[in-house]
Amino acid sequence: MFKNIHLKIILLFLLPLTSVSAQQVAKPIEQLTLVGSGKMSYLFWDIYIAKLYTQTGSYDDDHTMTALEFNYLRDIKAEDLVNETLKQWRNLKLKQHKDESQWLDQLVTLWPDISEGDQLVFFINAQGHAEFYYNGKLTGSLNSPEFSDRFKQIWLSQKTSAPGVRRKLMGVSHN
Repeated sequence: MFKNIHLKIILLFLLPLTSVSAQQVAKPIEQLTLVGSGKMSYLFWDIYIAKLYTQTGSYDDDHTMTALEFNYLRDIKAEDLVNETLKQWRNLKLKQHKDESQWLDQLVTLWPDISEGDQLVFFINAQGHAEFYYNGKLTGSLNSPEFSDRFKQIWLSQKTSAPGVRRKLMGVSHN
């Protein structure tokens, strides 16, 4: 009986700490400021609405504490997202990184299949590591500043395949 009471007391103290830290971790965007947003479409299909957040509300290439939020407007398989990531890296003419295959394998496990209405957030933490959140819950991280930089370039590089979306993410409303 004493063990049960002791366990309950420990749980009473630990549970509030766990829920507070989980809430802080699950909402990295709350500590950031919106820079801009734009809709990604392909031909006549709307794919997602993307939003860029930083600490300052403006973007420069050296930012950590940066987030890209994707609110999906259609269903997409995780495998298709991973394949598109590689395709976009090649589009940007990035040389193959020695860890690229490992990163792509990790993404397959971190990203679920997406349904219309789902949200995926890519957050670059203070150490430059990538964290992924699916509908507000942390799915995992890639502890590589190189990955974080390559991944954000898909949308934020001047060489992006979606320059109109990039301008809107950067908060520029004209061409």
